[in-house]
Amino acid sequence: MILHVDGFNTVDQISYFDFLLLRKTVTSEIELLQQVEEEYRELQETNVLLMSEIGRKNLVWEQAKVNAAAALQAEERARKALEDAMNLVASQRWM
Repeated sequence: MILHVDGFNTVDQISYFDFLLLRKTVTSEIELLQQVEEEYRELQETNVLLMSEIGRKNLVWEQAKVNAAAALQAEERARKALEDAMNLVASQRWM
């Protein structure tokens, strides 16, 4: 087997058997690369879906925080209204 390696060999020939072995190796490498590329593509699609889901859940979370703050303010107003009503009732009793 004679291989051309960085200009060291002057003959660029390999045997047919070596050619077939090299071809088989290259073919298997290509097939493996195609499988890896397909897995990578699937992972990218999954990543896009997950990032979209995370974005949607973040929006829901932010809206829930806004709703919780509004509920706390409403509770404060209701307690204040109750306190004012109780004070009014108490002041009417003493009259």
